Amino acid sequence: MIEKVSKIKKRDYIKWLYPGLGIKRWFLLVALGLCVVVLGLWSMVNNQYTRHAAINLVNWLEIALPNLTFEQGILCLLAGIVLIVLGIQAVLNQYLSCADFHSQEYYQAKELQQGPNIVVLGGGTGLSVLLRGLKEYSSNITAIVSVADDGGSSGRLREQFGVVPVGDIRNCIVALADREDMMERLFSYRFDQGVELDGHSLGNLLLVAMSNLKGSFQDAVADIDHVLHIRGRVLPVADKPLTLKAVLSDGKEIIGESNINEAWLPIERLSICPQATALTDALTAIDEADAIILGPGSLFSSVIPNLLVTGIVEHLTESHAVKFYVCNVMTQRGETDNYTAEDHLHSLFKHSNSEVVDYIVINDQLSLDSSVLARYSEEGAMPVRYDMEILENMGVKVVAKPLLNHDTLLHHDGQKLASAIMETLYRDSSFRVRRGWLKSFWDRKKLKAR
Repeated sequence: MIEKVSKIKKRDYIKWLYPGLGIKRWFLLVALGLCVVVLGLWSMVNNQYTRHAAINLVNWLEIALPNLTFEQGILCLLAGIVLIVLGIQAVLNQYLSCADFHSQEYYQAKELQQGPNIVVLGGGTGLSVLLRGLKEYSSNITAIVSVADDGGSSGRLREQFGVVPVGDIRNCIVALADREDMMERLFSYRFDQGVELDGHSLGNLLLVAMSNLKGSFQDAVADIDHVLHIRGRVLPVADKPLTLKAVLSDGKEIIGESNINEAWLPIERLSICPQATALTDALTAIDEADAIILGPGSLFSSVIPNLLVTGIVEHLTESHAVKFYVCNVMTQRGETDNYTAEDHLHSLFKHSNSEVVDYIVINDQLSLDSSVLARYSEEGAMPVRYDMEILENMGVKVVAKPLLNHDTLLHHDGQKLASAIMETLYRDSSFRVRRGWLKSFWDRKKLKAR
């Protein structure tokens, strides 16, 4: 236990005075209490009975103790203060060691609680990648997840139990968890035996079981969020599974998310069946958001489906939040063949309106490995290109930065992507006005310290 306490670095103590921790106000309250105590003691001493007792005490001290000089009195005073401080420190150290509490952990938790309200809409792997980066800046995160997935374990459970697809929701819960490594191993564990269990992940089965126990999938996810102490919350965009319908340029129709990437011609229009209304909690989160992020993720199977749910576009349009669209790094065969960033944005606006995006976030990393590009080319994918002037003429601001993760294939790096978004958010004048000049100043100071 002593080793745990020794880990508290001296420089961490100064963080107790940082804004937003709610500590300084209690220091002031303690100081006020001391003043009241002194006033009370003075009132008690300043009467004839206590004065008489005090005189008797002084006379006794003069007899019982040798005469002390002024300097010796000062030494006694200092020694008494030291003993008091040592006693308080010993008590605090004992408490800290028993409670396994660290000032740095407390400061980080309070700092994240003071972070902006961030809403992320999407699905697929890209959404969980972004959440891993964002949770280092705020714990006020709401992930609103598409419910149109009809493939793999999620599709089988959806068909068998009539629940919304759980795979993307599971990935988001894991991404926001504090003990992400442990939760990922547990929730992603897949059974490889048994006819019914084969291919299902433990996390998917747990969510379905919780849904049956709680009576609704939303309550089940809320309970799991609470148990795992995740930094934020995860919500399905609607309370029932949806089916995607894509109309191609020749008028033919493709049904089902898992079939979208088989499109042989450009997708003209996307719709959902049945028509659904967004969850009230999801709409409230959008209304209260400081920042709203669309993507990253498959344009027609992860991002746009959320916009087709009744209420989402209306609330996005009316929201005063700063709105981002994270464009994919690579095109996707069938969905976005030969698409530029402008084409992505045009399709997004076509299924909503031009007021749902303020900034488009694009990867501008030009040095790409030729062998990796060749591998993607064989799969019908290529880097998404962009034209700054055309994008700006479409009414959006462009955030172009190197955003790739070199440890994987050509995918977004969650930390780089989150950093680019947060830097842009903290520079945005409308956000700073709503946030307040003091908090905005402190936000920028913390961002520079990273």
